[in-house]
Amino acid sequence: MQYLPVVHRAMPDSSPAFLSVAFLQPVINALEHSGVSTEDMARELAIREVELRDPSVQVAANAIYQFLAWATRILDDRYFCVEIGRKMGRGEWAPILPLFQSARSVADFLFQFSMMSEQQGPAASYRLEVLGSKAVWRLTRPKEAVKESAFADAIAVGFFLELFHRAAGESGDQCNLTVSTSDASLIPETLLPAQAVISGARGMFIRFPTAWLSLEMPVTKPAVLPATVVPRPSATPPDLSKRVRTLLQDNLHNPSFGLKELEDRLGINAWRLQAGLRAADTSLKALKAEIRQDQALSRLTETDQPVSQIASDLGYTDRSNFTRAFRAWTGISPSQFREENTKTG
Repeated sequence: MQYLPVVHRAMPDSSPAFLSVAFLQPVINALEHSGVSTEDMARELAIREVELRDPSVQVAANAIYQFLAWATRILDDRYFCVEIGRKMGRGEWAPILPLFQSARSVADFLFQFSMMSEQQGPAASYRLEVLGSKAVWRLTRPKEAVKESAFADAIAVGFFLELFHRAAGESGDQCNLTVSTSDASLIPETLLPAQAVISGARGMFIRFPTAWLSLEMPVTKPAVLPATVVPRPSATPPDLSKRVRTLLQDNLHNPSFGLKELEDRLGINAWRLQAGLRAADTSLKALKAEIRQDQALSRLTETDQPVSQIASDLGYTDRSNFTRAFRAWTGISPSQFREENTKTG
């Protein structure tokens, strides 16, 4: 049997990389089991807590990579991502269960997996290369991927090594495997000897015997609820403005929190972020002004906080700047507004 490389269309640079939050479910489950609150997880992903289990919610790929790095740090477990990948390879990953059940051979599974990956957008591209007696399963990521993508690569290593191990059984000698990944330190020697793992460029590849491609897929009993259909992400998630609003609200006190910080937290570049807000008929400036105005009005009427403290909490460097902005909103000063509304109350 001859196996040909899986060929993909070129990834369009103009299309941002987003993934359904469904792909994070094994990670979320493991964190929750370890005592990490869903509130903290949602905050780190810049989504609402109820959206953690909603497969229609899409998160920027770079934000997912940073979430994985965060999870590894708080658990103090360098090999967390590899172990998550191995669990996925045993059936603890809902989106992939249909592939486990329909693929006839390892080659068939890899082909279907590459097609599924392509449908999810440009976050990752998989390619199978057959080089005589050796085959290479290669993962590449776009140049815009942040360095934390190494943690996602570690999940991929764990997942595919588990798949190969289960399919090959006793013939799956570790000596037949070579792995290249962007950070070899994330792969434990209990999984592969150190000499079989090398650090390379962004992404990863696994070299294995070509003969393994004809192996039958192992029987996989679902370790999770039936798979949920994962929608293909749109170019701009419809809730982007909500995520920006949440981050602005949480960091309103910090006057230097702006576009660069939002880029880092959301995992998308400034152009795409601003384009997404324009598509939602808003802008970063408009959102920040709206949040400040709402906060100012409520604090002036519902608290006795000094005006200078309110100004500072809203990210104004001094009271005079806050007063000028407040006059533009209401036509009067904060003190006058408080006095009139207190009398009215």
